[in-house]
Amino acid sequence: KVSVVNVGKLMGVAPGKNPHLFYNPLAAIKFVKALTKVLERQHGFSNIKVRSAALLAQLESIQSDVESFAASCDHVKVAATEDVTSYLLQDARLDIVTPEALRLAVGNGVDPSVRDLATALDQLKKHPAFLIDNIQTATPLTDELAAQAKSSHVPIIKVTETMRGTDYVRFINGVVTKVKDDLKIEGCLK
Repeated sequence: KVSVVNVGKLMGVAPGKNPHLFYNPLAAIKFVKALTKVLERQHGFSNIKVRSAALLAQLESIQSDVESFAASCDHVKVAATEDVTSYLLQDARLDIVTPEALRLAVGNGVDPSVRDLATALDQLKKHPAFLIDNIQTATPLTDELAAQAKSSHVPIIKVTETMRGTDYVRFINGVVTKVKDDLKIEGCLK
């Protein structure tokens, strides 16, 4: 018998919507809890409660940071080349100023409208707290956004859609730590 843990359902995300739930520590917490229940029913997994509790403690610490962003930095403006980290940014109650149509176009490998590109470039000149740049979807257009961020002294947080050389906790904590560092520079965190 195969058990399925559908993280989209756990998070209330409909099929066909942004699939990047792994960038949301809350989604990881819900996944670990659901998976633990499945494994406990199947038996044969040693120390599953202890191992799950240790992992949940790490994830809850990261989620606590995200909640502190939401409490202290509510509606701080940020930019993104595409929607890979949108769930994390939304959970932190940060406002993504880059037009959604541009982010979706980049994520889907199509050209955005000239108007959306102009708006995104203009938003970067207004100095959001940082730019999230998914380097796995890099194009001349996203390079242009990163160049504008650099010339406007907007910090750039480079992210990927796949983990590189680490485990999930280190992966997500690395991104959350970079967000925290840039929000401190912004002045909304101590």
